[in-house]
Amino acid sequence: MRAVKKRPLKQQQVHTVSDWFLNDKPAGRYDHAIDEIRKQRDRGAAIIATSILEEHLLDAIQARLNRHDATEKKVFNGYGPLATFSARIDLGLLLGLYPEEGHTKLHLIRRIRNNFAHSMHPISFKSQRGDCNKLRKARGSYREMNKWVDATLNKVQAIPIRLGMYRSSTNPRTQFIRAIQEMCFHLTVQTLVGNSWRDWTKENNCSAQPATKSAD
Repeated sequence: MRAVKKRPLKQQQVHTVSDWFLNDKPAGRYDHAIDEIRKQRDRGAAIIATSILEEHLLDAIQARLNRHDATEKKVFNGYGPLATFSARIDLGLLLGLYPEEGHTKLHLIRRIRNNFAHSMHPISFKSQRGDCNKLRKARGSYREMNKWVDATLNKVQAIPIRLGMYRSSTNPRTQFIRAIQEMCFHLTVQTLVGNSWRDWTKENNCSAQPATKSAD
């Protein structure tokens, strides 16, 4: 997990505000895409940012599954049952990657992205203000999340961090991008947990064993 785009706080130079926490292996996997988001108009920014989120959802799902390349290609690509963003969002809920609130948020992000991707008319985040406002962080979210960070991540971080994506905003573009940053952070943690569990089961020979045929 790597924090991307850090800038010092005015009063506490040892702290940073981190906008993106990404599962970027290989390193720098999303650097170009993040730079593009800043440069793009609303339509391009919505599509690119959601693509980053889709990749993180897929990583988190695969971290919970046994890996089999041929089967994964059939299931996740083309006309496979898990080839669409919508189907993966639903599977993520069933796998316990996020609660129902996260499931609803992801489908709302998907719907906004689709509006940008498929509209034949000029479109901006202003026209999506109603939906984007549903993604707005609740008052106190930034303070509460950073209490959790202080009690967990900052105990092992060389430089303490602050989760800037939990700041509230009334700007619809900022609301949308920060909702994606929040979900990417959450899914990155889920990916790390899933991969760690899979590695542990392999090391301890705890994987499921094939059923044996009854002697009779």
